[in-house]
Amino acid sequence: MRKNKGNYTYFMESRNEGVYHMIKYIKVRSKSKTEGKVKATKAKIAEIYFRESEVDSIDYLKGGLALNDKDVIIDMIGDLKSNATN
Repeated sequence: MRKNKGNYTYFMESRNEGVYHMIKYIKVRSKSKTEGKVKATKAKIAEIYFRESEVDSIDYLKGGLALNDKDVIIDMIGDLKSNATN
């Protein structure tokens, strides 16, 4: 599942036994990252594995995460669960 929030893109998938995998990207304009061209690309700034019960214990101030990421993670977990039941 993918969710865009401004310059950030979040990808989340559910793994075996309730383990979630989330990757957070940021939109960047860098000639070094785009092989000399002036265009936007995405750079990975965070990647975490966690269980739903661990959402509150994640340190949102380290590793490229931000405090508002908790709300995004909770929304995405809910979306993944509702898609799994459909």
